[in-house]
Amino acid sequence: MEKPLLPVTAVAEIRYCPRSFWYQVAFGRRKLSNEHVEEGLEQDEARLERTDSPDVIYGVRAFSEALGLTGYVDAVMKEGEELVPVDYKRGKKKESETDRLILCALAMCIEESTSQAVRRGYLYYTSSRTQVEVSFTDEMRGRVREITRRAWEILEAGEPPEAMNDSRCRGCSFEPYCVPDYLEAMKGGRPGVLPDLAFGRVLYVDEPGAYIRKKGQEIHITLKEETIGRFPTDSFEQIILVGNVNASSSAMRFFMREGIDLVFMSAHGRFQGRLQAQNPRNTMLRIAQFHRWRDETFAIDICRAFVLGKVRNMRILLQRQFRKLGLAVLKEADDAMAFALKLAPRSESKSLLLGIEGTATAAYFKGLAELFSLEGFQFPTRTKRPPLDPVNALLSFLYYLLAKDAESALAAAGLDPFLGFYHSPKYGRPALALDLMEEFRPVIADSVAITLIRKRILTQEDFKCTLGVWEIRDAARKKVYKTYEERLNSVAEHPVLGRKYSARRIIEAQARLMAKVIEGDWPRYEPYTIR
Repeated sequence: MEKPLLPVTAVAEIRYCPRSFWYQVAFGRRKLSNEHVEEGLEQDEARLERTDSPDVIYGVRAFSEALGLTGYVDAVMKEGEELVPVDYKRGKKKESETDRLILCALAMCIEESTSQAVRRGYLYYTSSRTQVEVSFTDEMRGRVREITRRAWEILEAGEPPEAMNDSRCRGCSFEPYCVPDYLEAMKGGRPGVLPDLAFGRVLYVDEPGAYIRKKGQEIHITLKEETIGRFPTDSFEQIILVGNVNASSSAMRFFMREGIDLVFMSAHGRFQGRLQAQNPRNTMLRIAQFHRWRDETFAIDICRAFVLGKVRNMRILLQRQFRKLGLAVLKEADDAMAFALKLAPRSESKSLLLGIEGTATAAYFKGLAELFSLEGFQFPTRTKRPPLDPVNALLSFLYYLLAKDAESALAAAGLDPFLGFYHSPKYGRPALALDLMEEFRPVIADSVAITLIRKRILTQEDFKCTLGVWEIRDAARKKVYKTYEERLNSVAEHPVLGRKYSARRIIEAQARLMAKVIEGDWPRYEPYTIR
């Protein structure tokens, strides 16, 4: 089988911190960027667009099967019959062994690609406009081979190297993965599925005709040439474009490079797709997922967990309302769900689970209908396509938002969001995302709907009906986004991991827990349930 190639920058990461290298290459993480990194990347892109000349070729891709490395050389000069690579560096001239080794690695890649000896190269420091000649000695080449050999040893071991635990750790964006909490979780019998590193902030852009650009270290949002928003580039982990909103190609490339999820939704809230960078590291997990999908025993076990999680959370949500209001219909719904919780653990087929869940959900929606009716909103039954009243329009919109977040969490965990266990795979349907969101429907989407209506954040005037189909008015959607994000940012303790996370991070933790179960690293999937 063809061996994958590592980026030449792995040489720098291995020398600085082998554990950081492992997180970036094996675990699929990226370090958070800063202005210096961004400026360097922009300069690289500008160089790639330069026109070659007879004496200089810009943006040369080089690779070495022997070393298992690949990378781009900023420029290759032709001096007589000799090829001389040039690596541009931001900043002033400095003595850097790492810079020299990276240049040597690029030279060795060129040698293998061209079958021509490369004896020297240049480091060009842009701030001081200084050029330093580097001779590629046998000793230097030996060090490159040793470093790349070490890189492959780390990857093949399948476990991260020991943490440095020194000054290099301070300020490193990977520090949360190396802190004792993570190690203690593993030792204490809890799966090491710490949620992804990010700021936990989401930007919704739903002004029709809005346009997103990247200017320097800022994201600019314009409308008819007027700037309506400016944000630092490190402000968001996800940007959601609703309706007729566009982004420049340079902004989209930046989002992909930095792992910022760009999500597209229709003006009515329907999820349409997302822009993500290619992630080739999840092949073995995807294979395991397909094998598990064919394993009937595993599939029933995990489906049982999805149903139990959903019913428990529906029951607890209505129990809280019963303690406040004492409504008889809430007690009846509680009895129906208690009966479902007795039946579900003994169910040995998906069809039985579907029946049990359907009966419990019908009783639950009767309870919700009573709560909404107290505020003047009628909710006779759940209707999806189309929503036939304001409550159904609100629930459908919130479920779309939740499905989008569940799909993002699964993709981040390396799973295929379209291959589900409880929801049958169908063309274009993110079945596994629907599986994951079951336990979160009551605690996030339904909870937000209750808050919006009970607190009168939304009124009947915030909805409109067109040819019998109800939807949320454009201006009112901002209220929904705000309340939904507040709920996702609220903090609670994860019962399996034993730590407090935001609701958004708990969704991702559940996706990673699911991946651990699929890979066989954890015995069973335990749904998230509230207390």
